[in-house]
Amino acid sequence: MPQSHDSSPLPLRLPAGARVVFAGQLSSMTHKDAWRAVRSAGGRPAGVVSRRTDLLVVGQHGWPLQSDGSVSGNLRRARELDVRIVPEHAFLKLVGRDSLAPPGKPYTADVICRLLNVTPAALRAWERHGLVTSQHGSYDYADIVSLRAIADLVARGVRAEKIAESLRSLAPLLPGTERPLAQLRLVSDSPRQIVAEIGDLRVRPDGQLLLNFDPQRTDAPAPETLKLRHDDESATEWFERAQLLEDEQDFDGAVNAYRRAIALEPRFPEVYFNLGNALRGLAKPDAAIEMYHLAAAQDPTLAEAWYNAADVHEEQGRVEESIRCLRAALQASPSYCDAHFNLALCYEQTGCVGEALTHWREYLRLDPSSDWSRIARQHVEQLTRRNGGEKVSKS
Repeated sequence: MPQSHDSSPLPLRLPAGARVVFAGQLSSMTHKDAWRAVRSAGGRPAGVVSRRTDLLVVGQHGWPLQSDGSVSGNLRRARELDVRIVPEHAFLKLVGRDSLAPPGKPYTADVICRLLNVTPAALRAWERHGLVTSQHGSYDYADIVSLRAIADLVARGVRAEKIAESLRSLAPLLPGTERPLAQLRLVSDSPRQIVAEIGDLRVRPDGQLLLNFDPQRTDAPAPETLKLRHDDESATEWFERAQLLEDEQDFDGAVNAYRRAIALEPRFPEVYFNLGNALRGLAKPDAAIEMYHLAAAQDPTLAEAWYNAADVHEEQGRVEESIRCLRAALQASPSYCDAHFNLALCYEQTGCVGEALTHWREYLRLDPSSDWSRIARQHVEQLTRRNGGEKVSKS
């Protein structure tokens, strides 16, 4: 299970304005629906982890790895920046979608033993080794998948202790995998060697990557099948494919995939927004701004589109344009504290001290205690001293 760097308990609901990024594939909804769930709960979805990210949600299905087996950019940055990492079921509670969470564990131990043709003693032993965890003696579908994998490995002569040891070794290499036996394809070349199979790669517990040239594999589709499946993908599937490419820093591939999604579903504001981010990664600022404007036109509540457009304008030295976009972001979402912060900075650049103070103080009202609030307070104190005005309250 992904562990949070923050040991404090999760709140009952997503905090207002919380910035949320997703990694891996969600089991309860598409990434498009997840973005909408975040916005409906008062949060702000984003495609890439940054220093302002509040939560990284790791999906139940799949794992946030790149094609070479290395940790995805979002997960790596989340660890570096000490961003809180939560599993999908915790996210569902935060946005009030508990009903979409996987049900309890409906299968009794007797049913499991009959289904998998294993003895109760073996089942108890596997649980003692931490390979599976029951809930009051019952199991769910993911547990069945895990137990089937265990039974297959044991049939090949691998001891339960070895399976547990290998999983412990693989854990830091495969972060975000809540139940490795259910989510990964584990294979055994010998009773002493277990590897996790990821596409055409195999990851050993020591971290070494091995190319998989197994001629006996029958689960890999033929190239013709892959092409047909590729062509038949929906707009949402192209959107999710593009997000994975973007996370791997393959901005050209991401741009192409986002455009395929738009061709299939022209009214898809999240795609335009992410396409703008990818174009920004390719150092195409004007094209990125155009996509942000299209996203905002399709979804007037998507204040992030105006905010990102403002950020690009400011990078290009167009402060007045940045101010116009930030004001549009605040019109869409008056409590968008990041927009107040940047707008105050822009007004300072243009010499509009009164406007800058207004937005610094509004930022402090919305965010009175973070590291960024200390910066805002310093600006307020400097501006008020310069103009002989009152000092800002510390509270």
